[in-house]
Amino acid sequence: MKRIWTRQHMMLGAICMLLPLGACNCEDDTGADPWELTEPWPDMDFEPDLAPDMAPDMEPDLAPDLVEEPDLPPPPPDIPPDIPWEKEVVAEVPRSQALNDRTSLGVGVDGTVWLGYHPCDDDLCNVSWLAVAIEQAGSSDWTIERVAEQRGTFGLDVHVNEPWVAYLDENNGQFRVARRNLSGRGPRAWTKIPMPVDFTGPYDGLDLTHDDDFVYVTFASELDRPVELFAFDKRAGADSSEYIQLSSLDVGAASAALERGLQADGKGNLFLVHRAGDTGPYGVARFRLRDNIWDRQTYFDDREIIVSSMVARENGDICMSNTVPDGIFGDGFLEMTCGKMNDIRRGVWQHSDESVSSYSSLIEGTDGSLIIAYNAGGNTELRVARRYPDGTWDMRTVFDGSSYGVSTALDTQNRLLISYYTCDRNRCTLELLRQPY
Repeated sequence: MKRIWTRQHMMLGAICMLLPLGACNCEDDTGADPWELTEPWPDMDFEPDLAPDMAPDMEPDLAPDLVEEPDLPPPPPDIPPDIPWEKEVVAEVPRSQALNDRTSLGVGVDGTVWLGYHPCDDDLCNVSWLAVAIEQAGSSDWTIERVAEQRGTFGLDVHVNEPWVAYLDENNGQFRVARRNLSGRGPRAWTKIPMPVDFTGPYDGLDLTHDDDFVYVTFASELDRPVELFAFDKRAGADSSEYIQLSSLDVGAASAALERGLQADGKGNLFLVHRAGDTGPYGVARFRLRDNIWDRQTYFDDREIIVSSMVARENGDICMSNTVPDGIFGDGFLEMTCGKMNDIRRGVWQHSDESVSSYSSLIEGTDGSLIIAYNAGGNTELRVARRYPDGTWDMRTVFDGSSYGVSTALDTQNRLLISYYTCDRNRCTLELLRQPY
């Protein structure tokens, strides 16, 4: 996750405050036919998602079993009716915080929803807190726990039923990771772990992810320093309050993705979105856990494209939701790319018929659908684009109004959850949308 208080956001925030309150490098050896998605939705045809294939640098013993099966197309998706989504108001927040902050959403295997955000002590937000809102499964009540006094970049990830947050403790000049003890409540429930990162000078972002056995955290500086990588052992009997420092990625001044930039594929690899230096293009680096090494890096050709969010799919694809600049103040149009490390833009879909404001949030459904939540039309509505495995796209407006700091998660019934801030005149709220089908 990248800090979002950029020069563009400062200009946008200043203009919003002046508005009336009512406005507010190998070749692809897969042999697969590429799916070219460069025409606007919906006047285009899509190939079905490709089956897992052998990347040229996979170990032989990792090859999938090859079974001769008929080449049958997947069944057409059962696209649900366009009915209103369920909305929950979680908390009120100051306007200055809502316009410039982000949210971070996760769900435990027991169905508990964990939502990270920043509340303030007063409308001026002189004191900002990193807090987590908690909604137990089957309940409609939210409990708010303050983790630390903090402002700026943070991230949240849920391993099984245990939430983790990473954040910059600017008061103490430390990069910290906090995990919640399942038996505790309130601030004392959070164990805070200082990390060995040189927190001098500007920073750019941080990310969290996990696999079955470990939680992983990265930290990126805006200075000419490597990206640091840490792991926390979650296996039975391990002390998960002790970090393991892994090899760093030496790219220097590497900007992070805007929302979900570190992913584990469950096959011994991590993938990290970053810029190639201060002004280079965005791309992806792969880390092999077995060898403790960053072994592959690949980048876009166009350095103007901004990566918002990434998923590492079971079929080996790396998919990203991007913004292609096409205006001022961060506006542009939405793009999604999919591919492997030898061609990360093998498949490209661009929706240039409407503008997208700020960043988007990408997640994969349990049925293999790729789902993007984004702010559309000059931030006048919150929309969801879903690509089904057969190539069918469904796009719909789920909230009619401005939204900021969007994050996504799936509940235990494979229903999409979206967290965001929204403002109505001088009242701003943190809200959650729940897919009703």
